[in-house]
Amino acid sequence: MKAVLFGIFLLAAGNASASCDLVSAPCSTDSSGNTYIREQNLGGGYNTYRNGDLYSQTHQQLNGTYRETYSSGGYRTYYSDPNRGATYQGDPKGMAGR
Repeated sequence: MKAVLFGIFLLAAGNASASCDLVSAPCSTDSSGNTYIREQNLGGGYNTYRNGDLYSQTHQQLNGTYRETYSSGGYRTYYSDPNRGATYQGDPKGMAGR
């Protein structure tokens, strides 16, 4: 009986991790069902994870701009912190203007 309950718990936990239900970090889900979680790292930048895999890293450059580098290659430059304003909220995947 304990094994059955443990199995049910694992299935429930697996489903919850695919959404923002149990996540305390900034989190969003797009229309395709992808979940994006943003975490601040020790250097002051941000790591964004898509469905648990590293998607991008954002940091401030010496000239004051912010650079988001994608794990798949490429980058995007912002003139203000994309993780602080409405830009990030309305564009969870960072795809606008790319």
